[in-house]
Amino acid sequence: MMPSLSHAQIDPTLTAMILEYTHKAKSQYNSQLEVMAVETEGHVWLKQEVEATKNYQEQFDRYISTFRGIISYAAQVYGFYYEINHLTENMGRLSHQIGDTPVNAIAVALHNHRNDIYVDIINQSIGIVNTIRQVCIDTKMTEKQRIELVFSIRPQLQQMNRKLAMLTKLVRCTTMAQVWYGIEQRSLPHREGKAGIVEECLGMWRVNGRSVKPRR
Repeated sequence: MMPSLSHAQIDPTLTAMILEYTHKAKSQYNSQLEVMAVETEGHVWLKQEVEATKNYQEQFDRYISTFRGIISYAAQVYGFYYEINHLTENMGRLSHQIGDTPVNAIAVALHNHRNDIYVDIINQSIGIVNTIRQVCIDTKMTEKQRIELVFSIRPQLQQMNRKLAMLTKLVRCTTMAQVWYGIEQRSLPHREGKAGIVEECLGMWRVNGRSVKPRR
């Protein structure tokens, strides 16, 4: 027996939220690419570039808040309360960490080997919102297809939680000194082979050591 088409009504509130989110997602993605380009060039940053990086971080915070609003609204209909609660906790920890070390958050966005986590989070959230859009708005979907999509959201939320937890850790331990060290290492000649690896590790160890604050 073929599954019948479901007759879900379009939710105007959720539709408006997704439209707003889509606009912010595109803007946030482009902003991240611009920030990554600034770090890649490795020149002396201009005042407007520093300001753009600061604005990017504020945009990212608003972007995450918009994403949280969508999934919280959708969870009222389809569940995922445990994942949503966990997601809210991770977002709270991230906001608290950024508040404690705002310069470190900018350092993560500029770090050549760590800033891709912002892009990962954006892409992950876009995928989740797209699934929610199909489940809640697509009226041509069969009930079987809708149920399969609902069950696919939970593992996506779990992956998102892991990404947010990782970003919180990176904000806690990434400093601007590490960013500058990475730029310096790429611009200066260095030894190859094992000796070069040891030299680079010792240099990074010294940089990290300067940022450690002894406990009283």
